[in-house]
Amino acid sequence: MFELVVGEIDAILGELDDNQDFATLVLDLWTAGRQASKVDQAFEGLAERLVEAKKKYSQTKELNDTLFQCDFEA
Repeated sequence: MFELVVGEIDAILGELDDNQDFATLVLDLWTAGRQASKVDQAFEGLAERLVEAKKKYSQTKELNDTLFQCDFEA
C-alpha cells in the first residue's frame, strides 16, 4: 500500500515539473518569494499547479483502469 501511495505522489509530482524535484521547486519559490515579499502568492500558484497535475494523473489513471481492467481482474 505504501508503494502505491508513494507511486501516485511521484506520478502527480512528475506532471508538475520534469526539470526539478519537488524540494528544489519549493525552495526556489520560497527564496524568490521572500525577496519579492510574495511567498503566499508563489505557494498559491504552486497549489494550483498541484491540483492540475492531480487532475491529469486522475484522468490517466482512469484511462488505464478502463483499458487494462481485464488484465488485473482475478
